[in-house]
Amino acid sequence: MTPKEEIPKRSNLWLDHKSEVTLSGKLFDPITSVFFIFLVTFSFVVFWPISSAIEFKGAFTSPVVPFLINVLGTLTLSPQDAVRILFVFSFATATAGIYLFVRELVKRQVTPIFAALLYMIPPVPLFILNFISRGLTPAELESAESFLSILYGQVDAFLAISLIPFAAIFFLMYLKKDSIINLIVGVFICGIVFLTNESQSLSMILVLLVLTTTELFLGMARLKFKRFLQFLLISAGLVAFWYLPIVLEKPSVLFKSQLLVNLKYLFPFPFIIGFLSLLFSFVVFGRREDRQGIFASFLLFVVFFSLTADWLINGRTYAAHPNRLIADLTMFSAMVLSLSGAMIFDKLNLVKYLKFERWTTSAKILGTIIFGLVSFIVILIASILIAPIVIKIVSGPAGVWVKIRNELATDRLLNIGAAGGSLKLISTLPINWQLALGIALSLVVLTILIFVLLQNATRDEENNYGS
Repeated sequence: MTPKEEIPKRSNLWLDHKSEVTLSGKLFDPITSVFFIFLVTFSFVVFWPISSAIEFKGAFTSPVVPFLINVLGTLTLSPQDAVRILFVFSFATATAGIYLFVRELVKRQVTPIFAALLYMIPPVPLFILNFISRGLTPAELESAESFLSILYGQVDAFLAISLIPFAAIFFLMYLKKDSIINLIVGVFICGIVFLTNESQSLSMILVLLVLTTTELFLGMARLKFKRFLQFLLISAGLVAFWYLPIVLEKPSVLFKSQLLVNLKYLFPFPFIIGFLSLLFSFVVFGRREDRQGIFASFLLFVVFFSLTADWLINGRTYAAHPNRLIADLTMFSAMVLSLSGAMIFDKLNLVKYLKFERWTTSAKILGTIIFGLVSFIVILIASILIAPIVIKIVSGPAGVWVKIRNELATDRLLNIGAAGGSLKLISTLPINWQLALGIALSLVVLTILIFVLLQNATRDEENNYGS
């Protein structure tokens, strides 16, 4: 045996064993576009019946959801009906957003399909199947509302988290290629998230920071970090009309916030776990762009898992509302689990046997939808079998579910009390010169963005004319 033969082959952890399916490189190719619409429609069909029967509770600290409730109210919809529509809209948007985000990260079709289906599956065996078969009692509907609010977030948090994948997509494209269109679309989505829910705004910043970290390993670190700061500063400038007056009126709101007060709780457990995960990711995934999706998904899961676990185990948290981290953990758990599902699919090598690349576009679209439906049924059956085990682990006096649910109830009661009623806005915006300054700053940033966009459009038109 030669020395070369004696050296064991290094394991690649499935990372190089992928069923190859060529993608167009565009965010929306025909297959992706149709499956995106299919996911939105399918999510609505599955979740609207039970959501339309639930009575939602809560109050809001940011203006977008109250504004949308008032807009829908002009169509003679009650606040409850408006919130139900927003909740199902958020579910459809989040499901489709995860699909697009994971697809953009891994440049494949199988993994994002699994991620989207895994994200939407948890309530199905526990509540939706029972609702379809026999209906739910008022107490069961209340439990369903609590479950959905914990797993996906209350209405404003859910709407915000549903937009995070889209913000991440355009942010990542902006980091990779300095496109003014990606910048403008991305910062506007970020601005909406900032004005929808403060907790998810912090989560979004963490997501953008993790994506920036994965990009820094791929080169041009200084330039990409500069783009990261530009992206955040412009997004903050767009929402200055809301946040700047509050900070100027009461600076203590910023310096005595739960985030700054509890920063010490990032140490040592979350910090150590995060550092080791970053080191492990760098060693395993290296500087290969084709592994960035796995790198990013893994880090996002670890970040939110360590923060959530530290709160549940030790009672420590950097977040003002730690129960809201569960919604982020749900999203990124689906992403990580989808990678495992894709590994099994790759081992079966079905794409090669089916000769998928030789199919017509129409056949590929139909095949993708059928694959999605079959995958949903398989995942649903597996979840029905696993659900009793999971319930046994998390429920009971010693389980974590009671703690999470109590935290949700306390959080909700405090907000409703501060707002003076359910589904109302907690008004903290002062009407004075600080408000005028904030509005002026937002208008300046908006004007600059419009000017740059028009300048870019004119340049593109001249280049097209010259060519």
